Amino acid sequence: MPKRMQAIAMIALVSALTACSSYGEMPPLKAQDVRSMTCEQTVAEMAKINTFRAHVSKASEFSLWDVGSYFLDYGISDAIDEAYAEDSADERERVLHKARKAKNCPPIPALPIDAAKSLKQAHDVA
Repeated sequence: MPKRMQAIAMIALVSALTACSSYGEMPPLKAQDVRSMTCEQTVAEMAKINTFRAHVSKASEFSLWDVGSYFLDYGISDAIDEAYAEDSADERERVLHKARKAKNCPPIPALPIDAAKSLKQAHDVA
């Protein structure tokens, strides 16, 4: 195999092994959106945060692909991406708690992880 083909194959292999997880981020809430939310809507947003955190937790579980990426970047990129995802959820939650306090909303009931889906289904029925 020519050296050029070997180099291309090696680059492809390294790229495949270092494919890091992308957990995504929760977009920040705009002040205008927060002001217009009702207490019930803030509960729905909190449920979305719980669902997002469950997704990040599940996606960050160890898998066979992690072995390859660990040897190439020691898992740093995945850890950084996971931290950004958690930080975005924390910030969104802080904003919602502050809004709930300003609106004198009642305490939030305990939300199951799939509460966002349950709340959407309940809203669709009503």
